[in-house]
Amino acid sequence: MKTKFIICLILFVTTLGVYAQNDSFEYKISRDDIPATILDSVKTDFPGYQAVEFEGIPRTYINDEFNEESDGGITDTFKGVLVSLTNKGDQKLASYTMNGTLVNVWESATDNPLSDKAIAKIHADYPQWTIEKVMHSNSGKTGTHRVTLEKAGKVQTLAIDSDGNTLKN
Repeated sequence: MKTKFIICLILFVTTLGVYAQNDSFEYKISRDDIPATILDSVKTDFPGYQAVEFEGIPRTYINDEFNEESDGGITDTFKGVLVSLTNKGDQKLASYTMNGTLVNVWESATDNPLSDKAIAKIHADYPQWTIEKVMHSNSGKTGTHRVTLEKAGKVQTLAIDSDGNTLKN
């Protein structure tokens, strides 16, 4: 009986580990928890747009400690916030630092579709996944795409360059 219990316990713990690894790195945040400086910046930077969703950008850890100082609260957990915006069907995704500085804006990629090379690379690297949404940013030296893939109800988001090479999120 003990052996069966131990085997079941091991299977349970292993399943939890696999589930955690498959979990997309999305950290939804309630509007009530967003610092006022970010909310004020969103209103100023995107007049007419509605902030519909907030997602935390996790801090980097070194030896289970933050690698930078913070002042507590939500800033202990996140180094920034992604804000999903909408205005009459137009969608944007903006990233902000915790002090409300706009870092990057992603826009629907209707004007900047993926190249054939990028699409081929995505299909080669992620067989049987479908491209659900593409957003584009012109920040940095070259354009960057944020591609949302879907497969059997699972969702994965990639940041890629114009050739389809995966970039670090």
